[in-house]
Amino acid sequence: MNDALRVAVRSAGIATPVSVIPAFLPPSRRELGQISPGTQAWLDEGCGEPLLSAAVYRVLPPAFGGTDVYGLGVIEGLARCLQRSGTRFRLAIMIACRPEGAAEEAFLIDWERRVRALIGERLHIALGEQAPPIIARSDVFLRPTTADGDSVSVREAASTGVSVVASDAAARPAGTFLFPVGDVAAFDVAVRDALRHEKQCSESSGESGVDAVIRIYESVLASESA
Repeated sequence: MNDALRVAVRSAGIATPVSVIPAFLPPSRRELGQISPGTQAWLDEGCGEPLLSAAVYRVLPPAFGGTDVYGLGVIEGLARCLQRSGTRFRLAIMIACRPEGAAEEAFLIDWERRVRALIGERLHIALGEQAPPIIARSDVFLRPTTADGDSVSVREAASTGVSVVASDAAARPAGTFLFPVGDVAAFDVAVRDALRHEKQCSESSGESGVDAVIRIYESVLASESA
């Protein structure tokens, strides 16, 4: 996505070097501490079990013109595979927007019912909660999207040292465990590989957006004072 933006800008006739900086600022310590009592209680209950998490902006039922862009169906398949293999895990799904209307609500209720039939109370759905605090407490962050841009949530996970398993629907930061879009078996393998890796201290994807912005401002100020 960033490469496509760079090409588009240069094709407009801009000859100077073009830098595309990810729209990401690491969450503050205060933001990472903002977690609801209900979610904290659920996390405490499962202390010691590996935590998988995924962030969904909005649930759109396919029957009503929506697409499973966030890969809830693939996550359901993953839960089934991990359960069959005896893998220990808990699953948190953060949904930013509460369901709007009966169709969205019914879709989410049906999905939750099917997944709970597989893993019971090891599933937690956090409606309207901020994702970063839960991501930071995860062992693996899941991004099985069918289409994507430069996902901020992936960078949020990497910035806190959380392993990321993502589809190859878009370019991903270095160190991401990739799998083909929609391939549940490959998703399962990638997640189990990620669970075997120790949590890192921070993302290893090079210069951060903050550093890049500061560097650009410093170069502009230096050229003006020269």
